Amino acid sequence: ALVRAKAYIAAWSDRRKAWLSKLKQRGLDLVVCTQILVVLKANHVSVGGATMAQPYESYLSVVSAIDFDFTEFLPLNCLSDERFDHFDALVAVTLAPAMAIGLAAGALRLAKRSIANYKSSVVQVLILAYSMLSRQIFQSFRCDEFDDGGAGVRVLAVDASIDCDTDRYTVMVIYAALSAAVYSFGIPLALFLAL
Repeated sequence: ALVRAKAYIAAWSDRRKAWLSKLKQRGLDLVVCTQILVVLKANHVSVGGATMAQPYESYLSVVSAIDFDFTEFLPLNCLSDERFDHFDALVAVTLAPAMAIGLAAGALRLAKRSIANYKSSVVQVLILAYSMLSRQIFQSFRCDEFDDGGAGVRVLAVDASIDCDTDRYTVMVIYAALSAAVYSFGIPLALFLAL
């Protein structure tokens, strides 16, 4: 019975290969558009914008997990004795895709399979990760200034534990600028050139 079911599914998918391909692309388009809307809402709220009208607000709250920001869900502070701050999250988020692609390429080479057959999968993963990567990168540049009764203090808007007048912040900004060149500008440019 299992063999017959597998044969039926294989025959069904062969007959509907073009339709399934379109469905997969439309699903990817829907996810990417939803990610963009989630990021727009987060940016709108972070600059003091009013809450969105219902049911739009509820919809975006429900689908916010589609942003794939694993730093919000994983207990990364448990990995070390020190606090896992925005800079640590930035490094983790920007290195994860490169490491995943490198591991996948290494596994394909060990299995003696062609990497060329999987390029579209790599592109789709990068497109899905694009909004999360770009948001994490560009959050590294915005500082808020607070009056502490003296000269004032500038802290990173997304993580008040990072002082914007320190060497650590300067290193983070340089790393974020390089990451923006590779991911935020490099992914669209590479896709454009591949057309």
